[in-house]
Amino acid sequence: EIQTQTSAMEARGGMGGVHVANQGDLSFMGSASGTGSISVVVAGSLEITGAVGAVSGNITLSADGSVRISAAVGTGTFAGLVSVTANADEIGSAGIVQVADIGTLSAGTEAVLLEIVQGVGGAGDLVLGLVRAAGGIVAINPMGSILDGNAEALNLTGASATLVAQGSIGSGSDPLELDLGALEAEASAGGMFAGNSRPLVIGGVGALAGVSVGVGGLWLTTVGGLRVEESVAALGGGVGIAV
Repeated sequence: EIQTQTSAMEARGGMGGVHVANQGDLSFMGSASGTGSISVVVAGSLEITGAVGAVSGNITLSADGSVRISAAVGTGTFAGLVSVTANADEIGSAGIVQVADIGTLSAGTEAVLLEIVQGVGGAGDLVLGLVRAAGGIVAINPMGSILDGNAEALNLTGASATLVAQGSIGSGSDPLELDLGALEAEASAGGMFAGNSRPLVIGGVGALAGVSVGVGGLWLTTVGGLRVEESVAALGGGVGIAV
């Protein structure tokens, strides 16, 4: 791992990958060939300003502050996990933002993990652009919401997704656009608003039990059929499901 203190970096690595720990805010772009992985850990905020790609290695992006994804981040078609973490120092109220249309995340046959670590400074939001992952998608925001950042364009596409937020998942005025085979979700103090473009199974993904929401209610549409394998619960606001 290379220790750096700079505001901007472009890095290209071979089979050994790219491994950087930076002091202070950082703008980054880079790539790794072969099985090389990319790891960027920032004591500050991180913005991806150019493409970040690994052929078959993992990509790990972690910041003590916020993460802003303004370019394509992805692994090859064969392997490679993509992990993005904000507020890693557990102090602030940072979030993760994918800039609409350009800030995409993709993982070949593996998964994409998006996580905002719970901090003492409040709640940042996880704002989604497009995320593709054949192996599934996990998005966790224990103090804020998971929101749509690209209007009516697709947000999540893959075999399955697990979504966890304290606030809302999507909103009544701007629901999430999904293309998933299976879903588990929890919005403990808010609601969930989403539309899925193919047959959907609720449950069978991981440790969560189906879909549960707080006072905001649950509004879910899907195309081609719905199979409920685990519980669906709303503390308030009603439940609306259309197939």
